[in-house]
Amino acid sequence: MALTFESSVEEIADKADAALIVLKGEIRSGDEPELRSVLMKELEAGRSALLLDFRSLELICSAGLSALLYVNNDCKRKGGKLILFGLPSPIQSIMTMTNLISVFTICDTREEAVAAIG
Repeated sequence: MALTFESSVEEIADKADAALIVLKGEIRSGDEPELRSVLMKELEAGRSALLLDFRSLELICSAGLSALLYVNNDCKRKGGKLILFGLPSPIQSIMTMTNLISVFTICDTREEAVAAIG
């Protein structure tokens, strides 16, 4: 099955222990192993903060949300942070309806997300 999303990793100036991961397209059932792999690779490389840019993400399924929960818990266990930003309105609504808004650190902009690293 072909992936329905793309990801790219960028460095963040003055934050060597952080990575910005841009998500594009749709995260559908079957994509979650790749999503988890992309994120875990950065954690295993010693990153303590992962910033996920949702601005170009059109959809995320429940399995994708589950993958994010897994990575979020792993980040917290290691003393790190998973920060989401730029959530499109439909994804923001899902986060609110499922109360995941209280589980994740969610910011409106990249600047706010970088500031949330601490």
